[in-house]
Amino acid sequence: MRRETLMKRALKIVVVVSGVLIMCGCGPRKSAVRRGGETLGTGSAGPFVPSSYIARPTLSAGSQYPNLLSPESYTIWFTDEVAEVKVELEKAEGKAPADSEELLRIAKQLNGKYLILECHVVSAFPDSSIAYDITSFRHAEAFLMDDAGNKCEPLQVIIGSLERGNKGALREFRRVNLLVFPKNDLITGEPIINSHLRNISLAISGYKTTYFFSWKDTTRTAQPQRLEQDTRSIGAVSLGMLESALRFLVEDFK
Repeated sequence: MRRETLMKRALKIVVVVSGVLIMCGCGPRKSAVRRGGETLGTGSAGPFVPSSYIARPTLSAGSQYPNLLSPESYTIWFTDEVAEVKVELEKAEGKAPADSEELLRIAKQLNGKYLILECHVVSAFPDSSIAYDITSFRHAEAFLMDDAGNKCEPLQVIIGSLERGNKGALREFRRVNLLVFPKNDLITGEPIINSHLRNISLAISGYKTTYFFSWKDTTRTAQPQRLEQDTRSIGAVSLGMLESALRFLVEDFK
């Protein structure tokens, strides 16, 4: 199949996702949109290496609804090791697919070009219509932000299928949403996310409330500590499900 630029593909593609992830009426976003006049992490530097795989939500000062998201929410910064952990867990349970090595190869190629964030959004907000909406980022924004306030919008947002439950007297809603960011600006070729950024956050902002999922930069020799709780969280979505959700990107490598 003839290779097209990512921007052209993003305008044409309809993503069909199996398993727990589905496309849910969310169109492609502009690439590497810069607010404040700069691309994130401009200048010559090595890649940004997160000091942890998983970030938990923190509430921004002045937010109106401190209980809009549940503390159970978290975001995974997808890396080669995260992909390996997913496969390890499946093997331990006897559920690893026969094409595990191929999935790992594809994951590494994707990680070379894109930053993929696996966002587990949980809400048991008293107004169930708002709880439902925030899990799909409806009436809300999701973007990366550095310490200087520069923002980068995702190339693509893939909204996961809804899980419903009860938390006491409240309705609880859960989704796993994927956000795809370019590692380099598609127009200038400049790095967007590099080690000039000592901290970077995924912001989810809506209903006069903002949450941050934040990571600090570390060096390649200081690998993130793998905690038991984090390992279980990483295993919530299999590598095969991610491949299905990101098939429109995966096809570039076949």
